[in-house]
Amino acid sequence: MSLGTDLSDDHPISIEYDPFSDPGLHPEAHVAQAGLKLFLEDGTQRVQCATCHDPHDLNEGTGLLRMDNNGSRLCLTCHDK
Repeated sequence: MSLGTDLSDDHPISIEYDPFSDPGLHPEAHVAQAGLKLFLEDGTQRVQCATCHDPHDLNEGTGLLRMDNNGSRLCLTCHDK
């Protein structure tokens, strides 16, 4: 299976991360403390593919995720829901 390189119609990419305007997001420090990285682009913090995914993770079955997502752990690192 080949996903290709343009996932913009399947998966959100380059999402602005602004907990001040979206109260459903944890502060940036919480995200960093959990070990996830936001990417600064044009003065705006963004969630990029590498925030959640590690393309060098060769462990089968992880979905290339940076952390286990049982109980939505990965998602709840950023989202306060």
